[in-house]
Amino acid sequence: QGMTLTLERNNFDGSRNGVNLNAIKGPFALSHTNTFVGAGHTNGQTVAMSGLDLTVDGWSFNVATGGIAIYVFQRSMQHLCHGCAAPSERVTISNNTITGYTYGILGDVQKSLSVVGNVVTSTSTQPKVYIRSAPADAVYIITDNNLSNAAGTALDVSGGGGIASQGMTLTLERNNFDGSRNG
Repeated sequence: QGMTLTLERNNFDGSRNGVNLNAIKGPFALSHTNTFVGAGHTNGQTVAMSGLDLTVDGWSFNVATGGIAIYVFQRSMQHLCHGCAAPSERVTISNNTITGYTYGILGDVQKSLSVVGNVVTSTSTQPKVYIRSAPADAVYIITDNNLSNAAGTALDVSGGGGIASQGMTLTLERNNFDGSRNG
């Protein structure tokens, strides 16, 4: 269930919130014909998305301070019933360079999420990669990321919003937390 989307040749430069995509039916890969220079500042979000088979690969997001570079959230299923929601699934965030944000990558209710090969730097004390909540039987792969020199926590999978750990699979491999206050 969801919307099929083509998003190309748009300019989100300097916007507080870049793009907010809800319940996208993939496969969907964020096109490099769009621009996001300085988007997501002042506690905004550069890319916020939910859906099935989503990819953000090979981007460079940079702000002086604040905001969230990539936020993945649960799908609104309002067309089925008021207040209905479902986890996002098969989301890949890979090979991105993220600089200056309060949160680099924030995941909130995904059934499956891969965070691979990203470089996230910031002076913020908030986590560079933060998995805030996850449903039971979720699968998370977090590998080959450089989260070094975090002023606070580099990676947080504690789930401030609740982790339903029954059956959860979490793979953490070859991540660099060197020099971070908390790995």
